[in-house]
Amino acid sequence: MNFSIAALALLIASWRPLETTCGEGKPACFADLKKAAASCKVVRHQTAGTALGDVTVDWRRCPAPGFKTVKGADYVVVSGEDGDIWGFTNVIDPSAASIEDVGFFGSRWILVRAFSATGASRSWCMLGLSPSPPQCLVPDIPELEAKAQSLLKPAETLCCEDWSLEEVTSWRMIAARPIFREKNRVAMIRASLWVRRYELSLRRVRREEIKVNVRQ
Repeated sequence: MNFSIAALALLIASWRPLETTCGEGKPACFADLKKAAASCKVVRHQTAGTALGDVTVDWRRCPAPGFKTVKGADYVVVSGEDGDIWGFTNVIDPSAASIEDVGFFGSRWILVRAFSATGASRSWCMLGLSPSPPQCLVPDIPELEAKAQSLLKPAETLCCEDWSLEEVTSWRMIAARPIFREKNRVAMIRASLWVRRYELSLRRVRREEIKVNVRQ
C-alpha cells in the first residue's frame, strides 16, 4: 500500500536522515539482519514494481526487553531482483529510531519513517531506487522555513499547524501550511517540492489569501 498524504506530510516537518545499517555489497550484514529477525513478527511484507524491477520490503519487529517506550526492535530489509539493496535495524537502541511506517512512494522511492522516543523527534530515509547504488536521498532545502516566514505579515504566525501534503505525484509534492492571525486562518502557504534522482528541491513558495464570506 502506498503512503497516504497524511503520512507523507512528515517529510516536510523533519529533515534528519535515518542511518543505514546495511548497503549493497555487504552480504554478510544482510545475512546477520535476516538471521536475527527470522522468528520475529512480520509487520509488513510488500512487493511492488519499481524502476529497479520487482522490489520487496520486509519489516519485522522483535521483542526489546528493557525498552518500555517502544514496541520492539525493528528490522527492515529492502531487496530487488538482483539481491539485497538496503537494510536497517535499531536493535542497539530501539528508542533512538523506532520505525513508524515503511512503504513505496511512486516507482522510484521507498520511504521509511522513524520516531525517536528519547528525543521526541522524527527521522526518515527516502530510499532512491536506482542502480548506482540505491541510497537515502538527502534533501537540500534549508530555505523552506525562511521563505515561509518571509511571507508573514505583521501579527501573523505559523503557530498552530504543521505542513501537510495536498498533492503527490511520482516527481512532485505540493506542501501546504496555514497562516494565522489571532488563531484565525487568514492565508495558506503552498510550496512545490520536486523529487529528482538523489535530491529534493524547492521550486516555488507562494501565499494565497483565504477569502472570508461577509454576511449582508
